[in-house]
Amino acid sequence: MDYENLAKSIIIASDGINEDKLIKFKEVGNEMNGYGIGTHLVTCQKQPALGMVYKLVEINKIKKIKFTSNI
Repeated sequence: MDYENLAKSIIIASDGINEDKLIKFKEVGNEMNGYGIGTHLVTCQKQPALGMVYKLVEINKIKKIKFTSNI
């Protein structure tokens, strides 16, 4: 394994990151370089969004959609 290049890796955290989690990350310390904040940035936590990912593509002029959900 190439540990020299592994040590240069950038670590990005995502998936349900909110203000409370950011505070906790700071309190406990971490090696993360950045955070992906999506759902909690654009929605109200008291009225949550649907927790899933979708991909919308077109193949040979036929529209396709794929839904993915991890429980």
